[in-house]
Amino acid sequence: MPENFTIRELNLFDRYLFRELLELVDFTVQPSGSGEESCCPCYHFLPRFVRDLPDNGKEVLAMSEVLRYLLDNSGPLVPPDMLKEMMDMSQNEWQDYVDYVKGMVVTNPGMKPCSVRVDQLDRNVGDVPEATAIDDQGLVHPVIVHFGIRPPQLSYAGNPEYQKAWREYIKFRHLIANMSKPSFEDKRKLETKENRLLEMRMQGRMKRNITIAVSAKSFHRTGIMCDMVQHAMLIPVLTGHLRFHRSLNVLEQYIGYTFTNRYTLQLALTHPSYKENFGTNPDHARNSLTNCGIRQPEYGDRKIHYMNTRKRGINTLISIMSRFGKEHETDSNITHNERLEFLGDAVVEFITSIHLFHMFPDLEEGGLGNVSGSHCAESTFGGAGKETTPGRVYAVRTRVRFVSRAGATSRAGELF
Repeated sequence: MPENFTIRELNLFDRYLFRELLELVDFTVQPSGSGEESCCPCYHFLPRFVRDLPDNGKEVLAMSEVLRYLLDNSGPLVPPDMLKEMMDMSQNEWQDYVDYVKGMVVTNPGMKPCSVRVDQLDRNVGDVPEATAIDDQGLVHPVIVHFGIRPPQLSYAGNPEYQKAWREYIKFRHLIANMSKPSFEDKRKLETKENRLLEMRMQGRMKRNITIAVSAKSFHRTGIMCDMVQHAMLIPVLTGHLRFHRSLNVLEQYIGYTFTNRYTLQLALTHPSYKENFGTNPDHARNSLTNCGIRQPEYGDRKIHYMNTRKRGINTLISIMSRFGKEHETDSNITHNERLEFLGDAVVEFITSIHLFHMFPDLEEGGLGNVSGSHCAESTFGGAGKETTPGRVYAVRTRVRFVSRAGATSRAGELF
């Protein structure tokens, strides 16, 4: 364990990065029901900067040096002496400084959002007069150029008119694909629908990718680059996972049973929506990743996120029915509890049917079915699930905001 740090240094760094720069105001590692002044956080985060030593050794940078680096690199984005000579500098000198700050997170306290990633620094402010700012000494400040992404709700993807046109296009394209010989008129109509979608995507108020220009006046350097933000945003997810497993320890004590395979218990309490969890408020996390993270991160093949989602249609049915079963027990790669819910429903119905068969020898099939249906209903399972501790663990795990009492009962029933 590293020894070259103090708890106060870690707390200061945590507050500076997560609260003041990334503005994750809902992210907390305090024990439930306690304030920051009354007790110590559950977790402390030490940024690990290392250098190699002989004989496969590692030296971890002291926390005091990390804070000294942040202090040394704090200051105006463009120093005053450079601001006076900015227009007289050669292109190479100016480009060297732009390369130095490119990808760095800069901050302007008091603004919303206060921090942004620098993608370009333009001294030719005549191209963007709306972002031009002149200080008290008559000096012109350069312009920060940031390439951002609009949230889907505010872009063409969230526009009802675009969604309607997209559905019509998909429906007509599917229709033509199943025609033996589509006519020229049909192909022309499909092309018209496709061009209309393209026009709607390219509209300025609906484009997903946008370019933002803002004056560099009052912006300060942080010395933190965008790749460090990308890694730091994993911390809320990690702490959520660790706290969840701490809750599983309490759950095992409550039921008086310890699972040999903890992953099975984790899977049983994982809702399908959990893949969208960011460990904190999703809107805050997305904003921080978009504003301060890597501009175009590559996470690999995105198709894996949709391989096991529900799909309808004859092609999906044929694909499912053509699969062969495994000859041996095989772990599933589906990381939520719907398969276990399917198995649990079958087990509960089987046990209930046996008991009802022996308890009511005078009832016929219809009567047994009615009694079994009332006992195996969602409301019955939901009432039992809400009375148990696992229900609270499940709600924390999913981060689902239940909009109705029926929705909460349904989730508790699935858990039970």
